[in-house]
Amino acid sequence: MADKYQRDIYVFLSLYRFFAYGLAVILFQRDPGFVLSDIGERDNIVLAAIGVYTLLKVLGPLQWWRADPSTYVVLGGDAVVAAAVLLMTGALNSPYLLYSLSPVIAAAMLFQERLALAVASLLSVSVVVAHVSPLWFDTDYSWVLDDNFLLWMVLYVSAAYLISTAVYRSNLNIRRHIETEATMAERRRIRREIHDGLAQMLTTLTMKSELVGKFIERGRTAEALTISNELHTLSQDLYQEVRDSLDELSVEPFPFIPVLKEYVQDFAGRSGIETRFQPPEGALRLPPSAELQFLRIVQEALSNVRRHSHASRAWVRLLSTSRTVELSIQDNGDGFAAPPDGESASGADGQGHHGIDGMRERAESLGATLNITSEEGQGTLLHVVLPRNKVEF
Repeated sequence: MADKYQRDIYVFLSLYRFFAYGLAVILFQRDPGFVLSDIGERDNIVLAAIGVYTLLKVLGPLQWWRADPSTYVVLGGDAVVAAAVLLMTGALNSPYLLYSLSPVIAAAMLFQERLALAVASLLSVSVVVAHVSPLWFDTDYSWVLDDNFLLWMVLYVSAAYLISTAVYRSNLNIRRHIETEATMAERRRIRREIHDGLAQMLTTLTMKSELVGKFIERGRTAEALTISNELHTLSQDLYQEVRDSLDELSVEPFPFIPVLKEYVQDFAGRSGIETRFQPPEGALRLPPSAELQFLRIVQEALSNVRRHSHASRAWVRLLSTSRTVELSIQDNGDGFAAPPDGESASGADGQGHHGIDGMRERAESLGATLNITSEEGQGTLLHVVLPRNKVEF
């Protein structure tokens, strides 16, 4: 499945099809002395065919929820099958009334509203025409004004259009809410990183620039030259900081392992720090959202290694077991006095630019734990552990 959202929709539609088909079988057995031969050869064939069709829709390999031409063909075929079954089994007399709404629900949940309305229109027109026109397929249709058929027709048509609009709009609102929350969370993260990184570096750059001017005015050329060299180094760091931020925003998280390996190799080339990547031996089996958070944690951690550790070597390791997925980033640099678990790292190095809080928030959003082991002069180890029972696809 593409993600948990689409899988949940797929499971719901599958359960609905099975329920609606089961109801149709029950409705065929309303007579106490029911045997399959009593309902006629055509109805037997239709009942068996719809059963096989239901299994194919549920178990078939075609990922029909993807918005490409084949998915529209499959959805259109599903709508035609539903209309044909209604016409062959009595329209409003059909035990497949609920089953016929399956393509409407699928269109409302996975496609655009106009497509859902088109499917609802096809089914509604089929039902209406069946009860106001001559006999089709040798099936005895009831005239629309007999008994309560007009009421049933209004209810069925109303249900089809209500599903195609209300379900679509509810689904759209949910997706927009999720996207808005994700956008706001990403904006907060970017704001925090700009404040902790770029803003502080620009403040330092401004202060040192003012010092250079003052030293030159006082004739203290040596001090001015020293500060100028520091400004040059700081400007290079600032440039690399911007590059790192752009890399974080531009890297696509799929496929995860090759992208992570390429990023580590690029980091080694850009930073001059010998960096090795150890991939997991088995399949990682993580949803895209978790892969993205792991990638961002690696990017932030390696950025910290380059900016603050003075390390010559670094290691990135992924370990996948039946119970956990573990990520480790280690370096042989200066290290620092790591804050106790649960405490803010905003002042971990006196400037708050280690980004530990941000990485911990990313880990906790997945249900994982992040631990940092570091001592001055002994390097730093960042360890993320994600339990398998917290992984949601």
